[in-house]
Amino acid sequence: MNYDWAYVILGGVDMETQVAKFKRVKLFQFGENEAFFEVRQLLNKMAIECVDQEEEAELILVLGGDGTMLHQAKIAHQYQIPILGINLGHLGFLAALEHSDQEGLIDILNGEYIEDSRPILNCMLNKQSYFAINEFMVCKDKATRMVSYDLYIDDEFVYQQRGDGIIVSTSTGSSAYARSAGGAIIHPKAAVMNIVPICSSKMTTGPMIISESSTVEIRVKPWKDGKAMFAVDAQDILEETQSIKIHMDKNRVRFLHPLHYNYYRTLQTKLSHGEL
Repeated sequence: MNYDWAYVILGGVDMETQVAKFKRVKLFQFGENEAFFEVRQLLNKMAIECVDQEEEAELILVLGGDGTMLHQAKIAHQYQIPILGINLGHLGFLAALEHSDQEGLIDILNGEYIEDSRPILNCMLNKQSYFAINEFMVCKDKATRMVSYDLYIDDEFVYQQRGDGIIVSTSTGSSAYARSAGGAIIHPKAAVMNIVPICSSKMTTGPMIISESSTVEIRVKPWKDGKAMFAVDAQDILEETQSIKIHMDKNRVRFLHPLHYNYYRTLQTKLSHGEL
């Protein structure tokens, strides 16, 4: 059964016979539009309170694309509350629902969902922590220069490298930039980290998959007049540093999906995985 937004909002569905699991929801969108107000009306109809502060919420409900989801997932991680995405963007790989799936939204709000707990990277730069849902990246600041670095895992030297940079990703981020750079797609339940060099000068240096209990250290070294840049989930960090330490945070991010969610089907539909 597919619900029409107007049908739901105007009372075509008997909401009084359904008791929502989530009583307080933080509804978020960059730049509110018609979809935002439609969802808010639905929440009101289901007697769900829209709160202003995340610490008051039992759920963060996000309307937007993957960038919006990454932004809010870090807040969900901070307050240890689940997050649910409704895709309004181009790809929407992290979103559980499309905007047209009103029935799926109602079902999840009523407690019919799968909770998907995902790891998150804790990146330490100059004694300050940054969190990454997808990846942490070191890259060159000039197109004509390389970045030079040493890689250590659990305090053991692995290799010295020059190239365009290096990516350390979670299993979630393995299907994002790390995949484009030649890394493997990793199932979210795999307890690993993905290390992917970008255009290495040494052809023998390839991607590595290591235990998520490991600590990765990247020691940046001077190389001619080039400098290293740092990014967390595609957001630049303007920090001067020689060493970055990365490990998995003890807390995870809790994504919600409909009961019919299938990771491999998502790869097929969103990334055309396996198509000829």
